[in-house]
Amino acid sequence: MKCQGCGYNINIEDKFCPHCGRPNDFALEHNDSMEKFEEEFRSTKEEVVTNSKRFNSYTGKITIIALLALLICLSFIGQYFSYEIRDNINERNATKKAKEYIPILDEYQENRDIDGFVHFIAENGLQYVHRGQFEKYYYAYNLSTAYLRMEEYIIQLRGFDYYQYNYYTKPEIITNICSQIKTIKNYLDRGTYTWNDDITTGVQGEYMDYVRELTEDTLATYFDLTDEEAASIWELSDAKLGIMLEEKYIDE
Repeated sequence: MKCQGCGYNINIEDKFCPHCGRPNDFALEHNDSMEKFEEEFRSTKEEVVTNSKRFNSYTGKITIIALLALLICLSFIGQYFSYEIRDNINERNATKKAKEYIPILDEYQENRDIDGFVHFIAENGLQYVHRGQFEKYYYAYNLSTAYLRMEEYIIQLRGFDYYQYNYYTKPEIITNICSQIKTIKNYLDRGTYTWNDDITTGVQGEYMDYVRELTEDTLATYFDLTDEEAASIWELSDAKLGIMLEEKYIDE
């Protein structure tokens, strides 16, 4: 299955994505459900052994619990394979239209059009295609969406006092900004994910460098960072980055 944050392949049992750190909601739900049913199963089984007069009724209860646990397992397995089927379909469709799609994607990158690039990929289901000719665009897409999310959180922070309803507090918004910066850093650190030269050279490499510079410029503008401070964001821990942004943030 795919991480709902960055789209990376993860196992259904993984509690967190090993690459972007996003919690795997399916794994957490799966583990909680299984622990609940295992506890009930053990408890009921002990009652069966100690009270033979109620053997038949408890046996029926055990059977029901076991069947429910099996159904939960099957539902998660079904979800896993549904993702695999979806990805295979999208990959096949993308391959058929590669000659049409690739020049368009390259043009978006050459024009530094992040919004257009992300919209085109999402509109055509290419965000799930991470092999072959489209591998390099997969990484650029996740890098771009992380930047746009960071930008959205900055807008929320600046307009905090003007919104009637706010889902996050100001410190929580800054934490979310730091999380997106971390994701951007992970995709910029190309060696973490891939050794494909197409991702580090040519139009693709220039586009990723542009997003890096744009991230620094955006933070420098909205948090009044110096050039040195903006350049240092890639080396700071999440905690230190959050502290710096909170100290620099001016409540307007």
